[in-house]
Amino acid sequence: MPDLDATHSYRGYWSADAVCRIRVYRPAGFPPVVIATELPENENTSIMNIVEELAADVLATYLPDRVGQERPFVWVEHHPRHPVGHGETFDLVTFAHYHAREELRAGRWRMLIGAPEWRRLTREQVEALIGKPLA
Repeated sequence: MPDLDATHSYRGYWSADAVCRIRVYRPAGFPPVVIATELPENENTSIMNIVEELAADVLATYLPDRVGQERPFVWVEHHPRHPVGHGETFDLVTFAHYHAREELRAGRWRMLIGAPEWRRLTREQVEALIGKPLA
């Protein structure tokens, strides 16, 4: 089980009704692993398109003790199997930096961390990161 499992609401680019699942695992001796899951009921901005802002929000909300760390978390983006589309995917997302800054996006000032880069992971690699099977 994760140390935290929450449905997280966030402001999408055009409205405030975006939602995703956030799970936080704290493996001993390593930074927390955050798994952000795109939920089927989210009809707003996807977690992939707003990841720099979502990661800054998750850091401030769920990991305030990690603010200011060089690498405060390991971020995994999860897209579950879609019934008429793609299979389940996991991506490791690394950021150019982890220090929040304000930026004007979609007509609003938003808190963001550095530019993201994605690298595909397997379920087995994710389970190795968290040190347990992923439910």
